[in-house]
Amino acid sequence: MLGKLFISITFAVVYVHASELIPTEVRNVGVGSASMCARISSMAAAYVGGPLVSINRGSLKMADMKMTDGTIKIAGYQTMK
Repeated sequence: MLGKLFISITFAVVYVHASELIPTEVRNVGVGSASMCARISSMAAAYVGGPLVSINRGSLKMADMKMTDGTIKIAGYQTMK
């Protein structure tokens, strides 16, 4: 239950922070695109997670770390553009 609370708080904070990164002229398109990418990524996670677990011989922790690491690197690169 506490995990759901923190996930909800994180989603709200990231959503507001992302809208502040985008210039005012294109904010509605930028926030909409970011939301679309987030939803597509959440749907694709189930399909990407399975093969990563099998590649790592069933180690879910290692697969989770690789997905998280990749996501953080992509987000950092996009923020610095």
